[in-house]
Amino acid sequence: MLHQDNLTTLQSHILQEAQRFPQATGQFSWILSAMSLATKVIASKIRRARIDDVLGALESSNVDIATEFTTMIKYQRVYSANARVISSVDQLVNELLALGR
Repeated sequence: MLHQDNLTTLQSHILQEAQRFPQATGQFSWILSAMSLATKVIASKIRRARIDDVLGALESSNVDIATEFTTMIKYQRVYSANARVISSVDQLVNELLALGR
């Protein structure tokens, strides 16, 4: 059984761990926080897109090409934005690893 008092948010954990290293600049903590926020934004966009699809399916029984094309463009933009976030995070992690060497 999971105990509720053992749960902590990622942001709280990052801040707690940062206190253990007073000499740190905080850049790594900032990167982790940014990654956490980006993940939340992406999850929100995905949830919103799925709700739009369900509502659209309930409101119409015929396929509207213009609407479907608009939805496809929306998904492409979300996918593209997600790919850029992942690429940026990958670059940041590689730079951090290079600094540690």
